[in-house]
Amino acid sequence: MSVSGRTGEIYYTDEELIKAKQNNNALKYALSRGYHLQKIGNEYHLKEHDSMVFTLDGKWHWNSKDLHGHALDFIQAYENCDYKEAICLLAGTLNMPAPVGPVKDIPLAPAEKKEFVLPERADNFKIIFAYLIKERGIDEGLVKHLVVERKLYQSKAYNNVVMVGFDDHNTARYASLRSTNSYKKIFKIDVPGSDKSYPFIIDSKTSSNTVRVFESPIEAMSYWTLCKETGSSFTQDYMISKGGSATFVPLDRFLNDHPEVKNIILCLNNDSKEFGHIINAGLNATENLSKRYQDKYNIGTHIPHLNDWNDVLKNYRHNLESKMSELTAKMQGLDRAKAIFKPRKMSMER
Repeated sequence: MSVSGRTGEIYYTDEELIKAKQNNNALKYALSRGYHLQKIGNEYHLKEHDSMVFTLDGKWHWNSKDLHGHALDFIQAYENCDYKEAICLLAGTLNMPAPVGPVKDIPLAPAEKKEFVLPERADNFKIIFAYLIKERGIDEGLVKHLVVERKLYQSKAYNNVVMVGFDDHNTARYASLRSTNSYKKIFKIDVPGSDKSYPFIIDSKTSSNTVRVFESPIEAMSYWTLCKETGSSFTQDYMISKGGSATFVPLDRFLNDHPEVKNIILCLNNDSKEFGHIINAGLNATENLSKRYQDKYNIGTHIPHLNDWNDVLKNYRHNLESKMSELTAKMQGLDRAKAIFKPRKMSMER
């Protein structure tokens, strides 16, 4: 680490940058810094924030805040350091030595099993109906159907949307919460004790041989709505939410439970720089999932042209409303023209 004698600012050398990139493993960094991680399957969850997930490929995903990346990004986002400080930390030239040693050699605390309890249901679901249908543009019939299936409901506390995944015995095993306010930062979190291997599913009515995979329930519902609006037969396919871009355990379980499925269509988000993302987690996850399943399944992709499928749906609704407004204005103009140029009966009186 070097410090400018003129400004007092930290700057790093080329050698430090090279070393930082070599140490840019988020899991190794978190373990070397004493973060309390618990192993769940092939993932490592931060004890204080169980929606913060570290994976063996050196990445991290904070699902409740939609943040992700490698160690450099973790240090900036979670530890509130700037980029130069993050480089020096990983290079071992700022305050602490660089993270060392393979991940497998660092002991982990055993996972704590939390009791899974669904949030209490509200007396009515007016707020989530308004949020999902009016604000998000999702099909009203689909929302009502999912409410009947108990896959959607409104929580009594804070009026959150609760989106539920069930096992084969129709027992709830997973749930995610999402705030319904549009004027504060969006709140997203899994219910403590959730088993992430049980995804939120929009079932196929025809036992389709195709599953379409999304990052969140709202993306799946948005895509289904677009299919209905455009007359697509894709509404007959299974649609599942993985609860984040990185994890694969929900899709593993779904495929195991649905041997009729032969085709996987990956419909993950478009996390490009165009939409303000530093790391394209959607693209990375699409590539990783393709490699994982390509030997047994036909793999396809359907990537939204905007950031995510709900953005596509809202844009579709907006364009449709604009066209309807233009058409209404033209019709009103024609009516006025007819009134002005309406032929009058000629008088025959003299």
